[in-house]
Amino acid sequence: MNDYQGALNDFTKVIEIDPSDFSYWCRAKTKMDAKDYIGAIEDYSKSFEIRSTGTTALLYRSKCKWATKDYKGAKEDSILYEELRKGCGEETKLEVSRVQ
Repeated sequence: MNDYQGALNDFTKVIEIDPSDFSYWCRAKTKMDAKDYIGAIEDYSKSFEIRSTGTTALLYRSKCKWATKDYKGAKEDSILYEELRKGCGEETKLEVSRVQ
């Protein structure tokens, strides 16, 4: 069952308690799955703002921008994602490859 609204409510409560990059990332992923791409872009942006090495936030934000036909923004995020990924360690690359 896809109870997106219930999950969004839960993640919003989590963010109130712990406004971490991961909390925003989880809510963004839920919004993305519910096809709320604009809301997902906002949360992925906040996640990346908190942790600028969070390359998966950029990857998914790029996908959301593509879904909203912001092709220029999607391309910019994809380029930045690749640049950051090249400079990150093997542990982060493994984490990213699992998500893809």
